[in-house]
Amino acid sequence: MKRHLKRVLEPHTPTFEELATLVCRVEACMNSRPLAPLHEDIESLEVLTPAHFLVGGPLVSIPAPLTADFTLCRSARWRLYRQLLDHFWKCWARDYVTSCQHRSKWCNPAKPLSVGQIVLLRNDNLPPAKWELARVIECYPGHDGLIRVVKIRTVTSEYTRPISKLAMLPINIEGDP
Repeated sequence: MKRHLKRVLEPHTPTFEELATLVCRVEACMNSRPLAPLHEDIESLEVLTPAHFLVGGPLVSIPAPLTADFTLCRSARWRLYRQLLDHFWKCWARDYVTSCQHRSKWCNPAKPLSVGQIVLLRNDNLPPAKWELARVIECYPGHDGLIRVVKIRTVTSEYTRPISKLAMLPINIEGDP
């Protein structure tokens, strides 16, 4: 968090209130990240987040559009810090999803995706603290027996995606290593 926040704030000098507001929003983004499925129900896409440990449930906020298209002329300071939050979110969320995509060496095969598993979808256009989750409903092994494509179900529809566009949640509650 400090590395991304330092990059975002480097050319700016915020006041105490601006910095406190930005850090609170960054904290909300970080505490919204999915860790593990919340229920064993195959139809549920609810996940456990760090916010569950802090406030007893998921963080809820009104989704705000990304501010990349706004100019810096109206209410300049507020829009500037909205843009800084959006920039932090894009960088940090991309790093988090990448850290969940484990790559193994050829001599140690990775655990393949399985039907019923919840995964994160890579989507750079989501507003801060929102994650696109899906459940694997079908796996398509290649000619060598390795799974490279899966069929997933999101809240709105079903897609066929390569596993390179998906990330497994960092904690597996099924007891597998």
